Amino acid sequence: MKSLLKDELALRHIPRFHLVEGVLTDEVINELIQMCDDVYHDGKQRNTTNPVRWSGFENHGKDYDSALVGRMDTPKSKQLQIDPKHPMVQNLVHVLIEATNQYVGSFREFGGGVMLGSGLPEKFDIHIDDMWTVHQYEGDYNPIHFHSSNYHSTLSGFLHLKVPEQIPKGYFDENKLDGITELLWDTSTADYMRQFIYNGNQHHVPYPGLFAVFPSWLNHVVYPFKGPGERLSMSWNIGINYK
Repeated sequence: MKSLLKDELALRHIPRFHLVEGVLTDEVINELIQMCDDVYHDGKQRNTTNPVRWSGFENHGKDYDSALVGRMDTPKSKQLQIDPKHPMVQNLVHVLIEATNQYVGSFREFGGGVMLGSGLPEKFDIHIDDMWTVHQYEGDYNPIHFHSSNYHSTLSGFLHLKVPEQIPKGYFDENKLDGITELLWDTSTADYMRQFIYNGNQHHVPYPGLFAVFPSWLNHVVYPFKGPGERLSMSWNIGINYK
């Protein structure tokens, strides 16, 4: 049959957002757990253990509940500020800078290049705007929320460090959301596939060392869990200044 088209049909995929994921080495995981345990137990007596660890980092380990949405229901539950310049988080900061460079480069290639015919500038500076720990216990949760920042262009993320034994690790059980992080960017219906709608959510199953970096506007929620143990994680906001 004679072609009715000047050119072949073109199928274009319009992405909603990008997600960068990775897994830290055991060495980095253990270093960060040690730091989190230090700030958790030392509290305002930070300078009584190792003065070098806290000297010059006045906000490191301070209570951060007032700036966050986490619902912390037990006396053990805490959300503590972390200084991104502290020596014990520099390995993590290095990884986050690498992940941010990959994110921006990927978005420029697949998304930004068609926006208003311009796209993103090639040169930019990366700043870790803020960082904090989340020490959750039975019944604690994070309601649906997104992250705000002092920067106009921002990425956010989280890192899992400790996961209670009763929370499934590495696989998703749709009948058990305990301790699971859910990313939400669109409405999903029971018949979304037949309507050609991509799924609008993703369940992020925690296990130690797993981290994710995503746009700060992305809504997400952390479900509560039952039973003993600490669900320890870190979160952050990353500011991007374009030149």
